[in-house]
Amino acid sequence: MAVIVLVADGDPFELSQLSELCGMLGYEVVTAADGGAVLDAMARDRPDLLVMDGALPGTSALSVLEVVKADRALSAIPVLLAVPADDHALRRNALERGASDYITKPYRAIELHERLRNVLRLRAARESGRPSPWDDTRRPSTDPESGVGTPEQFYVSLDYEFTRSVRYRHAISCVAVRCTNQNELSERGGTEATKAVLVALGVALRASVRGVDYVFRTGPLDFAVVLPETPGEGCTTVVERIRARLQEPSVMDMGIEPAPRLAVGAATHPDHERPNGEALWRAALANAK
Repeated sequence: MAVIVLVADGDPFELSQLSELCGMLGYEVVTAADGGAVLDAMARDRPDLLVMDGALPGTSALSVLEVVKADRALSAIPVLLAVPADDHALRRNALERGASDYITKPYRAIELHERLRNVLRLRAARESGRPSPWDDTRRPSTDPESGVGTPEQFYVSLDYEFTRSVRYRHAISCVAVRCTNQNELSERGGTEATKAVLVALGVALRASVRGVDYVFRTGPLDFAVVLPETPGEGCTTVVERIRARLQEPSVMDMGIEPAPRLAVGAATHPDHERPNGEALWRAALANAK
């Protein structure tokens, strides 16, 4: 049985993007554009979870939250409130009035996925003895070997961030990191060597980027880094930092024969016009030589 998520945002673009993100993550989505529409939707068909912008027009988000938590038929529904990263007062008020958690705006695909999973799993834990259609623990939130995002998350995040970059005229950059001798490494070093390189690359890449950037595994020994709102100059800085990290002994001197040969490439939009996120990724891959 599909999990129903009610998403609410007064900005048509943000509502569309949030709805698409939830849909790509496997949820059935119902939308609302203001506070009154949220209450109407919940009265018609109770969702499993509510995600709403803290700045909803009409009936305010905090007022909607109070109504939901005061209604015995609705109070068990988890509520995620979307707030600007620096609005600590709204975040505190929402939690005090019964919100299960908050998510920062602009929306980030991985953060949204994690927050949705967490609140749904908490609800499932409280409802002991019932099957939990929303308990998706079989779907890992990160790649279990490298500790970074999965290929599925990469394509969802890249598509979302590219669309945002076009809408708000922000730059976006993508970095590709490839092990060019991975076949030889696998044949001569075996599974243990491959695992060691995966772990080392995951650690090195996570240490090279900001908290708002994304790192994903995209292949057996291939990785991608998505840099939202990062123009060419900033991307160059990140690439230099990544290359320096990849030369450290923890990556290059692991006692593995042959040593991994690593290539890094990058591409930026709109420095070089790209029609979509996939084209940006392909350009980064082509530059990883």
